[in-house]
Amino acid sequence: MARVEIVILVRHAHAGDKTHWHQDDALRPLSEWGLAQAASLVRSLAEDDISVVWSSPAVRCRQTVEPLAAERGVSVQDHLLLAKDARRASASLERRRRRWPQRCTRVSVVT
Repeated sequence: MARVEIVILVRHAHAGDKTHWHQDDALRPLSEWGLAQAASLVRSLAEDDISVVWSSPAVRCRQTVEPLAAERGVSVQDHLLLAKDARRASASLERRRRRWPQRCTRVSVVT
């Protein structure tokens, strides 16, 4: 029997107002609220089998999934296709997407 793999996409948690951030946007961290949302992601996905965690290299994205990865005993793997300006890489992602099951879930974390 073929193994079915599900991809769960999660947008980064709350990272404050970027108009108040005066450094490289990729370095913008989660707010306190965002850190709480990241912690709640662990509970929200408690029943899901997660063996790999990919993230954009942006700090806020990594911070969103780091608690989940730590809970599952896996490391967060940066993936450039998930970066903010990865449009040129989207053709490669589209080719790969065609091989994935046609079920993707966006998880909204409410705290």
